[in-house]
Amino acid sequence: MPPILAVIVFSNLLFALFVFVLIGKPTIVQGWVAKLVDLQHEWKMGSLSTAEQSKLDRVGRRLGFLSLVTLFVWSFLSGLLLRLWGG
Repeated sequence: MPPILAVIVFSNLLFALFVFVLIGKPTIVQGWVAKLVDLQHEWKMGSLSTAEQSKLDRVGRRLGFLSLVTLFVWSFLSGLLLRLWGG
């Protein structure tokens, strides 16, 4: 297997791991989501209101499902590349 195909397969596995962690345990990446929606200071201090907490949960859920669609596309393209290049 050429090295580029190994990189494609490995990146697909890592991306799948990230997506399933994002969907299954969104609290693990909640700090990054807080930074994304500009609530990092409140998140670090622990002073999030329930509205802000629900906003973080909604954004995390949306990112998870958007990432899932991206994972499906990337997996399809990876399989296509493996099939065309690998023989």
